[in-house]
Amino acid sequence: AAIGKESRSADKLMYGMRTLIAKNFIDNLKEEVVKGQNEKLEHGEYPSKALLGYLNAEDPLTRRATIIVDEANKPLIQTMYRLYATGGYSLQGVIDELQTLGLTNGLPAGRRLNKTTVAKLLSNPFYIGHFKWNGKLHKGCHEATVDVETWQKVQDVLAGKNVNKSKKHNVIPFA
Repeated sequence: AAIGKESRSADKLMYGMRTLIAKNFIDNLKEEVVKGQNEKLEHGEYPSKALLGYLNAEDPLTRRATIIVDEANKPLIQTMYRLYATGGYSLQGVIDELQTLGLTNGLPAGRRLNKTTVAKLLSNPFYIGHFKWNGKLHKGCHEATVDVETWQKVQDVLAGKNVNKSKKHNVIPFA
């Protein structure tokens, strides 16, 4: 029944109590989610969906959720990093080269690479076995797919500290 000006005080009291109980349930659910995420963080587990190049799985022994390497898309990620680290490719140039090599054929349904996505993937420490959560860097328990040296070269190129300033692909000369 709806509560209005004409409602009895007992009905209003019951409505208020049901509202408080619902609010408490929501608050408790939130606390449990945060507690679960913090527990995963303590174990070096990424408390979210796996990134491109990885898959969410279940550890057969512990039955805990884990992240494993997606062997089908591992070459895509490694080639993306290797190409961009040379400093000779723009973001679009990397995408075009990955498509030419046929490495984008195994992308999950509905996923396409664009410059924004590639820039995010290239700057993500997840590929060297770390991850950021709530602004903090954590050591992950997942396998790295890119070596630290290549990852750092990519960060330098992204930051414009590239030694090789002559990009060969998809560069429009300015007047």
